[in-house]
Amino acid sequence: MSPFHSLVAAIMTAGFAVAADKIEVKNPDKTKDEKKENIKDEDAILGSWKLVGLEIEPGKVQPLPGEFESTFTFLEKNGFAMKTGKEKPITGMFTLIPSDTPKALDLEFKGRPTKKDIYELDGDKLKIAEQQQKDSVRPKEMKTDNDHRIAVFVYERITEKKK
Repeated sequence: MSPFHSLVAAIMTAGFAVAADKIEVKNPDKTKDEKKENIKDEDAILGSWKLVGLEIEPGKVQPLPGEFESTFTFLEKNGFAMKTGKEKPITGMFTLIPSDTPKALDLEFKGRPTKKDIYELDGDKLKIAEQQQKDSVRPKEMKTDNDHRIAVFVYERITEKKK
């Protein structure tokens, strides 16, 4: 395995565990507009996404080698599944907080701290930025830093082939 493959595999599996059983409501007092935006993003994010690039240096998205496959599937009722290569899928629960700036994404894994990420969703493109240090805070912006503390994952929606 090349050093790049090892880095990507390590980043993708860092801190992940088996599914959480429930998800908490982050802000039950949302306004109607915030609830509408949340429903919009929650509907738009549903489905499967293929990891197509990784930004580990500021401003430079590294395409993934063709043999490396990783997918992220967002399911109804706030479930998700991540699969890398031939590994068993990792499952959990997600919460979108689109009213935050930048938009926030929490990923819950049973027995592990919640991963506090940010996301950008634009049609069939999804970016997720996450801190790479244990017990770290949510990233403030969608970009890496020179110390490799933040990684930006670039996904494209997997679309069904029409028959």
